[in-house]
Amino acid sequence: MEHREQAPDGRVPRKKPTHDVDFLVPINLEKNMADDIEIHGESCFGFKWDMKNKWCIMCNDKEVCGVQFHAQVKKLADEFLEGKPTPLDLTDFEGINRNTLLIWLKTKPRTFDDMLEMVAELSNCSDEETVKFWCKSFLKDNEQLGVKNRVIFFKR
Repeated sequence: MEHREQAPDGRVPRKKPTHDVDFLVPINLEKNMADDIEIHGESCFGFKWDMKNKWCIMCNDKEVCGVQFHAQVKKLADEFLEGKPTPLDLTDFEGINRNTLLIWLKTKPRTFDDMLEMVAELSNCSDEETVKFWCKSFLKDNEQLGVKNRVIFFKR
C-alpha cells in the first residue's frame, strides 16, 4: 500500500477513482458502495463528504462519495421520521385561526378530546402533550370558555 497524505480527521484523498460509475444509469442506493472497495481503515467514504473541505476536493471519488453520502443521510432521516411524532419545527400552531376555532366550538357541544383532535389536525402536530398545552392555553386566554367534566361550554 502506498503512503498517502492524510487529513487530521482521517480523510485520505484517492489518487484514482475506486468506482467506475456511469452517471447516466441510476445508482442502486440500497447497496452501500463502500462495501465494494477496500478502504484500508478509512472511514470517510460516503460519511464525511464535504465539498468545502480541501481533502474532499482532491479526492477522485468525490462524485460517487457524494451519492453515497446522500443515501446515508436519507436513510438516517427516514429512520428518524418512521413512526415518530412530527418534529415540532414542522408544526404550525400560529396558522390556527382562533376565531374559526371558537365558531367550531360554538356549533355544538364539544369535548376537550374533540378540541385536542381538531387542534392536532390543524397544527399538523402529533405530540399529544404539546397539543394539550396549546389547548389549555387557548381556553385560559378565552374568558368566555369553560370546561367541566371535559366538556367545553360558553360562559354567559
